[in-house]
Amino acid sequence: MANRYFIELAYDGTEYHGWQIQPNAKSIQETLNKCLSTILRTEVYTVGCGRTDAGVHAAKFFAHFNIEEELDKLEVKIADFGFSCVFDPNDGLKTVLGSPLYMAPELIKAESYDEKVDIWSIGVISYMLLSGRSPFPGRDKREINRMICTEPIDL
Repeated sequence: MANRYFIELAYDGTEYHGWQIQPNAKSIQETLNKCLSTILRTEVYTVGCGRTDAGVHAAKFFAHFNIEEELDKLEVKIADFGFSCVFDPNDGLKTVLGSPLYMAPELIKAESYDEKVDIWSIGVISYMLLSGRSPFPGRDKREINRMICTEPIDL
């Protein structure tokens, strides 16, 4: 018997041609199916709560999928699928992307950066998993950014 799982999504639809899978066009559903299939190591087909047009963003979008396996028995990877890109190591990157709590100081200061900012993010996630708390317990984005750039981390 298949197990049904529900997910809540928020996404920037700028680079997509709507929710539904479409021939010769990148869609949210197709991308999500591929990502979930990779993470869960089984074929996943999602069913969305509705549809969106090309370029439309969603703050709260719900979908579900059915799989035979129980998720608590599967190894799940943590990943962010939206910001991956290829870059020239000699030039670095300049585009500021990411969730404030996990951003390296270089990103907050709008400096050129490289792949080392990903190591910073992994460190923040590891800290949170091991300690159960944020290394930067600011009340708002501005305070979190200040702490990331100036405060020593309390281990």
